[in-house]
Order: sequence, then C-alpha cells, then structure tokens
Amino acid sequence: KIYHPNERANTIHIHSNLKLLLVTLLKAFLPRLHVIHTFHTWESYQYGWPKTWVFQGLLNKCTALIFTSHALKTRCLEIFEYSKAVHVIYGAGFESRPESTHSTANEEISPVRLFATTLFTYPQKIKGVVDLIEALAGLEEEWVSKLNLKIAGDGPLKDQIQKEVYEKYPQADVEFLGYQKDVQALLAQSDVYCHISGRDNLPIAILEAIELNLGVVASDVGAISEIFEDQPMARLVSDSKKSIQDGLKSVISDLKNHSLSRIVPRSAFSWKTTASEHMALYRTIVKQVQKK
Repeated sequence: KIYHPNERANTIHIHSNLKLLLVTLLKAFLPRLHVIHTFHTWESYQYGWPKTWVFQGLLNKCTALIFTSHALKTRCLEIFEYSKAVHVIYGAGFESRPESTHSTANEEISPVRLFATTLFTYPQKIKGVVDLIEALAGLEEEWVSKLNLKIAGDGPLKDQIQKEVYEKYPQADVEFLGYQKDVQALLAQSDVYCHISGRDNLPIAILEAIELNLGVVASDVGAISEIFEDQPMARLVSDSKKSIQDGLKSVISDLKNHSLSRIVPRSAFSWKTTASEHMALYRTIVKQVQKK
C-alpha cells in the first residue's frame, strides 16, 4: 500500500505467533501473499518437539524473518531452519525525549532513586527483581538507608512477592507501584535504572533510561550487552548477590562524585534507523512481487 496505493495489499507483517498461524492458514487460499514475521522474545519459542515442528512449518511459509537482536537470531536459528532472508532490526527508545528530573551535578543525591520494571508473571523475571531486593537489603547500613527502589509492573504473582519481600527484607526501602501507565515519567524522576532478570532479549526500558542519562545496572543476559557495546561505563552484572551489589555501588558512587559518563547508544537504536531498515526490506519484497 505504501508504494502502490491503488493496488490490493499482498504482504503482511506479523508480530505474534497466533496471528502467524492464522495468516499461514489464509495463505493456503492466497498463495501469492507474502508474510514477514518478527521475533521479539525468546520465551515464546521454547517448545517441545511437536510445537517446534509445527512452528517450523509456519516459518517455511514466510518470505522474510526479522529478529530484534543478534543474540535472539542466533538462539532461534539453532532450533529452526530457515534459508530465506533474515534481518536484525533493533527497537528504539523515546520517540520524543521527556524532561529528566534526576539529580544534577549541583545536587546532593539523597536518597538515590532506583527504578525497576517487570512483569510478575515469568519466574525468571520475578527472580531477577527478588535478587535485586536481596542485594539491596544486604548492603551496609550507610548504603541501605540512602536508597529507595520503586518497582513498576503487575501480574498474578505481584501481591505474593510483595508480601514476601516486606516480611523478609523490612530494612529495604522498596515500593511496589503496580501497573503504571506513564512509566517514562517515572524513569525521568529516577537516578538509576535497574534491570535484573534471569532471561531477556533487548529491553526498550534500558534504551529509554540511557536517553535520560540515568545510571544503569543490568543483567548480562540475552542481547543487553549489544546495547552497551564498547561502553566501559555500563554496569553489566551476573545474578550473584555480590555482583549486583558491586554494580549498584559503582554506579551510585560515580553519581555522587558526578563522574558517571554519559552512555551513548549506537545509532542502530533509533527510530529513524528502525524505520529506514524496515522500509528497505519492504522495498525489496515489493520488487520481488513486481518481477513475479
């Protein structure tokens, strides 16, 4: 429709597995339909062999595949075979950057405002938040008393986790905010963004935190290291209590000393790049259709 507004659309771009299944069934009646599928997360593709076999058949009907990180591409193509066009197109942060209100070089940072987001649904994501709180509560008193952690996110296990945290770590200043519509505003009011997770791909929240020049402490999982490529000031941590504590102390110390260097994401993480790479792929498919 972009290039030939008067012609019937012949290509559809899918972002979910259920819709891919429905469109693949539709393709049986419309053999000239072209399908592009984007992989966003790893969790959705951890199947046993029957589902893997079915999903492989769906992918064979696709004209092209898009992965939102190189790490995700590598992991998925270890399971699924695909010989057609494969592309890696990153997501991006803010379309328009909000005004940040985090502490400046002329302010005393107390308390240090930590912020985290999660879905209280996936066990490995929940474990990451609990690990963060445990690490926070285990810091020396002079650290714990000056740190406030706000956690945005909801899910069926939120109330249970909140109750357990308040009972087990009463010394930690932690607030569970539940579902928040304007997470960007909460980010802009924070000093450090913490993304501790047992499994992830490429969290957009980290890109948004970088845009606001927040300190960032994040798990070295999935494609998070791709965001921080050649960035010595990034604090990538393991799931150990000490590693998380060391990452927090390092970022906070630099914030207090006003020596935290700005982390500049690569140009690949911009909406301009994301849009242009999608358009280039669409043009290629339009040309293929015209030749046929």
